[in-house]
Amino acid sequence: MAYNPRMSIIPAAQQQHQQGRSSRKKEEEADAFMRLPDREIVGCITDIGINFSVADLQKPSPGHVQQIFEWFAELLLNATRETVEPAMRAAAEEVCGDWAETVPVETRNLMGFYAALRRLLVECGVHDFGFGDLYRPSHERLVKIFSYLINFVRFRESQTAVIDAHFNRTESAKARIEALHGQRADGEAPCDELRRRRPDLARHIVLAQDYCRRGDRVALFSNGVRTFVAHLLVASRAGRREVLELADDVRRSFRIDIDPEEPPSSHDG
Repeated sequence: MAYNPRMSIIPAAQQQHQQGRSSRKKEEEADAFMRLPDREIVGCITDIGINFSVADLQKPSPGHVQQIFEWFAELLLNATRETVEPAMRAAAEEVCGDWAETVPVETRNLMGFYAALRRLLVECGVHDFGFGDLYRPSHERLVKIFSYLINFVRFRESQTAVIDAHFNRTESAKARIEALHGQRADGEAPCDELRRRRPDLARHIVLAQDYCRRGDRVALFSNGVRTFVAHLLVASRAGRREVLELADDVRRSFRIDIDPEEPPSSHDG
């Protein structure tokens, strides 16, 4: 077998173990960087109007923790147990049919809320959120989750101007698209009318072209007529001069043949 200098002699299982240990180390470093002190976490939660103390964080109760999670979900996702209720009821009816009511309403709404909250926490950087964090919360887990949530909210608030600018740009683009769709809809009726009248327009174009050709022939004929009339006028003027000259010659010759001293003869009856 050819020697491959890049081939590792470490067993595959040991390599995977080392990679997993390296990944956990990076995750622990990120958690340590994002971790907030207990008092800061309690102060942020108290500022939103929920009674919360350091003792509540160190010994959390499920109902209290679910209330805080629901506030964050409503703030960031506009999702509460009430907002997910219609979708969860429809899902229960589709899955269970006539037995949909056997699933308690609170349970199915909590499941829908948990799914929305899990998606939110993945976006915040918490990828290991589980159902036990709602029903069996612990101090270490809550410190990690609340730290990521609070840092996410702070970042969101610091970038509000940028988010609003992108949102306004999106809304203006959406309005422009809707306006273009409206203009297109308004222009479809004239286009359909033109398509319907296309055969008539083609026939009118042929008639117009034929009319133009006939007009050209009429113009050519008119030019010929004018030329002919001009020739006739010239000829008539020349003929008139000849006739006048001939008449003058006849008058002159008539005066010469008749003696002016001899009176004309009269016949007596």
